[in-house]
Amino acid sequence: MAKTSASKGNVSNWIDISTSASPTGWTSFSVKKIEYMITAGRLMIVKFNLTGITSTGITTASFTLPFAISSFMDDWQGGIRTITATTNAVGVALVSASSTTVNLYPSAAAGNWQNAAGVVKTAYGTLIYALP
Repeated sequence: MAKTSASKGNVSNWIDISTSASPTGWTSFSVKKIEYMITAGRLMIVKFNLTGITSTGITTASFTLPFAISSFMDDWQGGIRTITATTNAVGVALVSASSTTVNLYPSAAAGNWQNAAGVVKTAYGTLIYALP
């Protein structure tokens, strides 16, 4: 029998945290999906798809994990897909050591998102983190 997510054991189902993950960087969403599972090897797999409208002055994007990652090192993960207006790019996600915040960046060079009012912003991908 699979253990519950609270025990950080072997989880057989994806757990939806779309609401509790508190994504920031959008004023409204047309797609807001964030799910995770934890493997027996103490890895947290997170998949996310966030699409919505941004407003003037919003140049960042992030969401919160249910558990802090390992204190071993900051974890940069490339290969997330980002789209702002008509610009498609390969972005990166950063979670600092011992943190629960996933910061999303629109390109491999990190940097800020476009901040014009009414711009459609999308970020999606799959991330794998070691738990303490």
